[in-house]
Amino acid sequence: MKLKNILGGFVLAFLSIAIYFYFTSGAFKEASVTEVEVPKLQFFYKENIGPYHQIIDRLTQVEKTFAKLEIKCQKTFGLFLSDPEREDHDQLVSHVGCAFTPEDSPQLYAPPEGLKEGFYSLPINSESELERVKCFKGVFEGSPSLTAIKVYPKLIEASEEKGIKLFKPILEVYEQKDSNSPMVTTVYRCGI
Repeated sequence: MKLKNILGGFVLAFLSIAIYFYFTSGAFKEASVTEVEVPKLQFFYKENIGPYHQIIDRLTQVEKTFAKLEIKCQKTFGLFLSDPEREDHDQLVSHVGCAFTPEDSPQLYAPPEGLKEGFYSLPINSESELERVKCFKGVFEGSPSLTAIKVYPKLIEASEEKGIKLFKPILEVYEQKDSNSPMVTTVYRCGI
């Protein structure tokens, strides 16, 4: 009888924890996908080599660096350059850092004064170079760790419907308005 009660308690605790994480991670939410223009963002990043799910430490370092310069990094990002299905996870290359719109920080088209070596900017491309490029934007309000499951398949489906072959780099932009609001992950996939 005691073993039955212990096992029942364990199952109940496990289910309670699973339900809690289901709702707090946003797993019940759906992702939305729309066709958009190439995002006009300015990026300042550090290169990261290693498993994609471990970029948070590097992102935190970048945010702290900008905070010391009194620049608020409202949008962080990961640009994932390697294919995790073909390459060793310890050798995956990504760029992680802060993303700014021209409206957010028009002065950030060159590295800000005081930014140490090791930060790089990705310039905004001219529109004439990008006329043939089509982009899709997927938005998910929940844990960034669920983005690959929730958003990526919908982006692929939308691109296939339009007959667009997607490029390999995947851009994820993370934004949280305040500590009480959910994390919003916006994924951009572009192609021709």
